[in-house]
Order: sequence, then structure tokens, then C-alpha cells
Amino acid sequence: ELQEIGGSASSEAALELMMTKLEENWNGNGKIVGTEGAKPPVEFDCLPYRGAKDVFILGGKLDEIQVLLDDSQVTISTISGSRHCAPIKDRVDSMQTSLKLFAATLDEWLVVQKNWMYLESIFSAPDIQRQLP
Repeated sequence: ELQEIGGSASSEAALELMMTKLEENWNGNGKIVGTEGAKPPVEFDCLPYRGAKDVFILGGKLDEIQVLLDDSQVTISTISGSRHCAPIKDRVDSMQTSLKLFAATLDEWLVVQKNWMYLESIFSAPDIQRQLP
């Protein structure tokens, strides 16, 4: 019985550590950026579109963020599927919901951005602009 309790506690501690690392990957670790061991939160790069001063698109680290999102979804599924996740179940459910919402939002944003960039090039053409009211 003692071994069972010890094994369960070890599994719970491992899941807690996995969850903490997952949260730190997204939110940063709270250390001041620029100091040793600091990990900043995930941020998007907003790039000027075709040199415009007031038009920006998401770019830069999108591939890295997508990989982090995919890895995080696998990790949270692993944690959620464990029978030892009861002590952190609320954190796990909250993070799982947040990741699903973020994934859906990011996918939709990128579709809209792609379509806008396609249509913007058409409607900004001088011959098309002359035909518009």
C-alpha cells in the first residue's frame, strides 16, 4: 500500500511539473527578460504589410508558435488522460479549453489574413480602382 501511495504521489508530481512547464512555455516563467533563465511569454510578430505604416499582418514566428501549440495539445492530452491528474484537473481543463480556443482562433485568423492579402492585391490595382465607385 505504501508503494502504491508513493507511486501515485510521484506520478502526480510529474504531471504537476509537466503542467507547470506547459504554462511557462506560453506565459513565460515570471523572471525578468534579460536575466539568466528568463523565458518570455509567447508573442506574435506584427509585420508591416508591403511597407505600409498602418497595416500589419501576423508573421515571423508563426511556425514556431504552431509547433508549440501542437506540442502543447499533445502534452495536455497526455496529462488529461492520466488517472493521477485529479489534483490539477481544474488547471488542466482550463489550459485544454484555452489551447482549443487559441487553435481555432489562430486557424481562422490565418485564413482571413490569407484571403485579405489576396483580395487586397486585386483591389489595390490601379485599373480595378478606376472601375470602383
